[in-house]
Amino acid sequence: MLIKVLPSSGDTSYPGVIIKNGNVYLSYYTNDPGIECSWSIGSFLPTEILIAKFKVNELKAAIAEIFNEGNNELSRKDSE
Repeated sequence: MLIKVLPSSGDTSYPGVIIKNGNVYLSYYTNDPGIECSWSIGSFLPTEILIAKFKVNELKAAIAEIFNEGNNELSRKDSE
């Protein structure tokens, strides 16, 4: 299940998460999201540090949906 789509391209990583005041802040680096390129090309291009922000309740609802599907591999492993 897809929870969020974050704009990215090429060389991308998601290294930081902070939860504060009901929001989730996710910092990550990526090549220019407006230029589609592979990781191998992106590793030679400049990167940007971006921050995505969304509500904790959105994340909780998405996670609940994943675990309530029943046919999801993650929910099966958790119930064993």
